Amino acid sequence: MLSNLHTHCGFCDGVGNPEEYVVKALEKGFYALGFSSHGPAHFSTGWTMSEKTAEEYLKTIDELKNRYKNTIQIYKGMEIDYFPGDTRNIFLRYDLDYIIGSIHFINTPGESEFFSIDGSMEAFEKTLNVCAGSDIKKVVYRYYETVLEMLQKNRFDILGHLDIVKKNNTGNRFFNENEKWYVDLVKKIVEKISQHKVIVEVNTGGVARGYTDEIYPSEWIIRECRKWDIPITLTSDAHRPENIDFYFDEAKRIIKSAGYNEIWEIDDGKWVCRKI
Repeated sequence: MLSNLHTHCGFCDGVGNPEEYVVKALEKGFYALGFSSHGPAHFSTGWTMSEKTAEEYLKTIDELKNRYKNTIQIYKGMEIDYFPGDTRNIFLRYDLDYIIGSIHFINTPGESEFFSIDGSMEAFEKTLNVCAGSDIKKVVYRYYETVLEMLQKNRFDILGHLDIVKKNNTGNRFFNENEKWYVDLVKKIVEKISQHKVIVEVNTGGVARGYTDEIYPSEWIIRECRKWDIPITLTSDAHRPENIDFYFDEAKRIIKSAGYNEIWEIDDGKWVCRKI
């Protein structure tokens, strides 16, 4: 049984209209497909929805739900960014089936300007220089600190791409992910995550889009999540219809190797645990 809850489309930075994804899901034998376009930020990004676009998006997904109700389950979600200091209550604004909580930007504590940790190499280097004075440890610590703030201050269902801070670190360009400081930090973060009722996604999107050669999070982090009995789900973070199940077979092998025998999905409007 196939499903994917992390799906982008032309309403944000994906390619194609939502119905194209539904058609592809039916071709591939999916029983469910969840849409999760990027929620509005409080500043212009070029790839998140505006307030107006978000309303159009929600209406469109509701229409697809009704049109395809007899052939596939469609779920209305949103990937929402947390920004320290943001007072919009964006996590509570929309009528959604589920929310993916993610961090794509960081700021210097107390500052109002945000910088990308999920953009191009050039954008990441700017973040490194402006926010951290070229100290990569400060960027990494600030990223995970912001993840914890999001967990503490908002309710959401899925924690998006936990270690996305490694996106531009292929070949250990900025830091070695096996270094003790990084391993110890992530272990502490995983322990903190276990104290919240949230599902960690295993996300194949970095591989699909050629950004990384491994999934988010790395296998050793999935193993750490297993130690703390943290529930997981498998998603593709699809930005094209053909990628809705990209790398799923390989990801399932990694998940099993990490000690998991089941993942969480939505079926008939409820979270269920399924064997893999």
